[in-house]
Amino acid sequence: MTDTGEMHETYIYKKEGEKVSESYIRNFERKEKFQFPGQFADFYMLHNGGIPKEYIYNDGNRILTVNHFVPFQHGVYEDMAIEEVYHTLLEEEVIPIGYVPFAMEESGDYFVISVKEDEHGCICLWSHETAGMKKVNDSFESFIECLTDQIPHEN
Repeated sequence: MTDTGEMHETYIYKKEGEKVSESYIRNFERKEKFQFPGQFADFYMLHNGGIPKEYIYNDGNRILTVNHFVPFQHGVYEDMAIEEVYHTLLEEEVIPIGYVPFAMEESGDYFVISVKEDEHGCICLWSHETAGMKKVNDSFESFIECLTDQIPHEN
């Protein structure tokens, strides 16, 4: 496990789900035959989804809005859990195997984390309109570090 305290120690949710245990996450991984990056699992054991205070993703190249993080269980409002969203999107053949949705962008697109060996931990944005996938960041930790509550101003 990584030290999640170093990874965005001031991260505060406006509203978040009940805590999720490591065993719950590990059981999901065993069942699906993949493993999440350590930072991802650690983050979810601390926060388990919710509505972030720092909701603007700004990596200097693009600006996106994180509407909410999808919980593993015990959602903050009537929302499907990660497992349900993952299975629903796989069954409907809208996302490829190896990408797990974990957050929703304001337009209804999903942020997904790759559990594929060749791009493990990579964060992509899946478009519900085009069914296309675009890489957003190389890691979950870096994705979280790009979140802010500061709305960028145009010059």
